[in-house]
Amino acid sequence: MNTRQHTARAVSLTQLKRTLDARLREVAARKHEKLVVVRGRIPMAVILDVESYQALLDELYDLRLENLAHDRLAGFEPGQAIRHEDLVESFSDR
Repeated sequence: MNTRQHTARAVSLTQLKRTLDARLREVAARKHEKLVVVRGRIPMAVILDVESYQALLDELYDLRLENLAHDRLAGFEPGQAIRHEDLVESFSDR
């Protein structure tokens, strides 16, 4: 587990236009966990480094799978279940 303290930084859209290269380098170097782009004090976008973005996608995927499994288990009827051995046998007959 990475124990570095990450911080979020807000930057105005105007400032970002002037310093885009430097800000992207900061995010890529993980000096900031994320860069929040604001326009008139309203958050407009968030810039993440690739690793953080991928971790976010992975977590979202895992949560969707968990939700799907939960939904399927809610409708599970033990009497309609097929034994693993019977399923394997049905495919080996082909």
